[in-house]
Amino acid sequence: MTGNMKRISTVGVIAVAVFTATSTVNAHAVIGGKGKARCAIGGVDAYGYFKEWAHNRTKMSLITYDTKNDRRHVAVRFISKKDYDTKIRYWAWHHNYKGHNEKKVTKTSASTEKSGLSFIGIQAAVMDGSKVVKSCKSWAVGY
Repeated sequence: MTGNMKRISTVGVIAVAVFTATSTVNAHAVIGGKGKARCAIGGVDAYGYFKEWAHNRTKMSLITYDTKNDRRHVAVRFISKKDYDTKIRYWAWHHNYKGHNEKKVTKTSASTEKSGLSFIGIQAAVMDGSKVVKSCKSWAVGY
């Protein structure tokens, strides 16, 4: 290979590596973007699918599965953070009272002030009445 060809090949490999690395990190809101999150802990398996995600709004589908045959129910809720802020905002719970091996899908949306939805995700929980028995969180990854 000539010197120019080697440099072009090296630049191409570096560009692919940079693109791959930046495409697989946790998502930050992009106008019109899509994101997804999943979290599971003994008794609940939950998913969040986000579309039309911008810094101050998103549409979503929140899905829960009750994976344990017990007398408890499961729930999922939307969570968000602003740019440069570590404080998590916890939105309302969406409960699945259908029972073991049953799925519930909730379609909803969220909007807030500028940059209030820069980082979004879900929290899933096993509930005993209104008490959280155990829970997990997952931040959305863009796709």
